[in-house]
Amino acid sequence: MRFLALMTALAATACSPSPEENEALPSSQSGETSMADEAPGDDELLGTDSDAAKMTAASPDQPGSVCKDGEEKVFSCTMKSGKRASVCVTGDGDAKFAQYRFGPAAGPAELVWPASADAGKLAFKSVPYSGGGEAQISFTRGDTTYVVFSRVIRTNFTAGEPNNPAISDGILVVRGGSILGELGCAGTVEMPVNYDLAEKYGSPAAEIIYAE
Repeated sequence: MRFLALMTALAATACSPSPEENEALPSSQSGETSMADEAPGDDELLGTDSDAAKMTAASPDQPGSVCKDGEEKVFSCTMKSGKRASVCVTGDGDAKFAQYRFGPAAGPAELVWPASADAGKLAFKSVPYSGGGEAQISFTRGDTTYVVFSRVIRTNFTAGEPNNPAISDGILVVRGGSILGELGCAGTVEMPVNYDLAEKYGSPAAEIIYAE
């Protein structure tokens, strides 16, 4: 399928943050910290005022934010703050599962989900666009949904000319049905969403969540 071939060809391409990512994102009505590109966005990403806060206390045996040697990468990139967001296939044999990890590049991750193969499953959804498409891996903790995405959007529709795709990868943070912000990856994305692995280890998501 041309869409999947395009995603594969663009796997090592640097992401292009949208103009909105360069502006401070609005605070929610509950008075949380405004989501900017740097550390405040990380705090919002971790959901420190939701049930997800119970998952942020790092322990010595907690995985790091990057995939270990031997683990397959479903997604991996460095955020603008320098922290890492990864989805890794972990576990052994029939107990293998995809796990989201977020935190500093070195040391234990600050947010890991699910903790084990029987603790839940990441959701996966993809949709084709004209000359591109979008893939999303998501999960919900408390009232916050975290959406890892890889997106390719055609920007030139002139016949006979290249489609000049706009490529972006990052994380959407959704609460109460509203998108609080879009945190973009910085520089080269190590691994955009791997469709095959995401579908193999994820459950079908109900719908694509579109950035406003």
